[in-house]
Amino acid sequence: MKGFHAILPHFLAVFRRGTVATFAALVLAAVLPALLAPSAAAAPPAVQPADIRGSALLPAVGMKLPLPQDAQARPLPPVDTKTYVLTRGSESWTEDRHRALDLWYATQHVAEWVLPRRGSRLIVGAVTLAPPMGFADTDVTREQFAEYTNSPQASVEALDERLLRLWMESFTGCSLGEPRSLPPGRTRLSRLMRFPTGRSDIHAWAMLFDRGSGGLAHLPDVWIALVSVLDVAGDGAAEEAFVEKGVLPAITPMGRFEGRESPAARTLRERAQRGVRQHPTRDAAHASVAAHSDWWALDSEDYVLLSNGNTTRRLATDLLEDLQEARAFYQAAFPGFADTSDDVSVVRLFASAEEYDAYVGPDYAWTAGLYDGNRRELVIRPIPSKTRDAAYRRALQTALHEGFHQYIHQATGIAQPSVWFNEGYACLFECLTFRNGKPMIDEDASRFRVLEAFLKAKPPQPVPLRALLGMDYEAFYAGSDGDRSLKYALGWALVYFLERGAPLVRNRPYAGVRERYLAALQETGDGATATALAFQGIDLDALERDFRSFWTSSRDRSLAKRR
Repeated sequence: MKGFHAILPHFLAVFRRGTVATFAALVLAAVLPALLAPSAAAAPPAVQPADIRGSALLPAVGMKLPLPQDAQARPLPPVDTKTYVLTRGSESWTEDRHRALDLWYATQHVAEWVLPRRGSRLIVGAVTLAPPMGFADTDVTREQFAEYTNSPQASVEALDERLLRLWMESFTGCSLGEPRSLPPGRTRLSRLMRFPTGRSDIHAWAMLFDRGSGGLAHLPDVWIALVSVLDVAGDGAAEEAFVEKGVLPAITPMGRFEGRESPAARTLRERAQRGVRQHPTRDAAHASVAAHSDWWALDSEDYVLLSNGNTTRRLATDLLEDLQEARAFYQAAFPGFADTSDDVSVVRLFASAEEYDAYVGPDYAWTAGLYDGNRRELVIRPIPSKTRDAAYRRALQTALHEGFHQYIHQATGIAQPSVWFNEGYACLFECLTFRNGKPMIDEDASRFRVLEAFLKAKPPQPVPLRALLGMDYEAFYAGSDGDRSLKYALGWALVYFLERGAPLVRNRPYAGVRERYLAALQETGDGATATALAFQGIDLDALERDFRSFWTSSRDRSLAKRR
């Protein structure tokens, strides 16, 4: 690996990879409200003493932070990943990179809460690493960033007011004025400063506990940042007063033994982690929930699952085991052409539908789940049901669908599979089960009902397979729920036919489509070109006739089920 300060010049060609298309959306846009873009809404209420009714333990900074009763933990999402194709002469390879400032922010971010009643957020940071000045917007590998973190430029041992101000500017995204010292009161802080942001929606403070005071030597020797972000248009002065009159005066240091993991809990955790390889994505996922007592993490070989559902631990454990088994099947059925041996992906399972909707945004609130390729994250909507088995089956169908998107994204490197292939096979694998260790794929009864209604419509409608094969993601996801339902059903039915029904057609004219498609995708890197090459020489009119004949023949469907 080349030195950090010489990471780009030797590459002759670089291409950024976009997010792979998912069951939910082409891009997971606006997952979190923009830090610097409040929306119009009613002003938050003035501070009331009764607003502060609890506190959060933050061992990373040794603080007990007072919080309103309605505070909702918001773990930091995974850092965006961009996959580059790099060339040197005839040699080429892929490399995952991340914006340096995003990697830095993830290391400094301790915890975050949404305060719904106030329409704001509170963010806590720990000043442990100097901001990546001069290359903040550069895309770097995790190894290159680690090289920076171990360099003298990253040290904050000699932290002065100038460096602290630079740190606060990087953490808040604001140009800050000269800080103003505030009286620490009875908080046992040695320093408390307010940094003017020049904005009414963002307020920032920095503080330092007095470790020389009796009984505080055990606290981490770090400056602590507290940032308030008003996500609705309102009275910024009232929000500043809420923090300075309600939150800051009630801050207290953690006791020496508070927040420590018990020996029994540590033994169970280490036993659960045994055999699971370490990875920066896994470490970051665990760190993102470490300060939030209502969030927890589970690990498997290729996944780390995060959840805040107190009643979903058993479901989540089973889900992770089945998803891991399915991934092994995906690897065998779709070997791909990029190295996935060291990949770790995040699965996020929310406790409530409201939390899911807020996370994915209003454009994708209709979804049952989605995979964001930039973040390497699979997000699942909680499934309400009267029985655990029904809830689990629906959650597993979503996980298997999005898990295929997740795997194929990584297995095809820089290429982006066509929507018919990506969504068709993802739908197919929703019905994947393992019987005596053998993978089985049944028909999808709900998608068949949609397809059957289309095929039986009067007057008969042409089967739009040509349109499906040429469709991009925007067109696929466009339209009403009914439109999307039909397109998903057609995608599922096409790949089911190619896998199960096509071998029944005389002379097998559709044999090898999947293999030709993947080979062409590897060679060309273009989904549309790969589709054309995979179906080259195939009579598409005959394909549509054979497709209709198969799906309207109970005999052929019965024979296909035995394959």
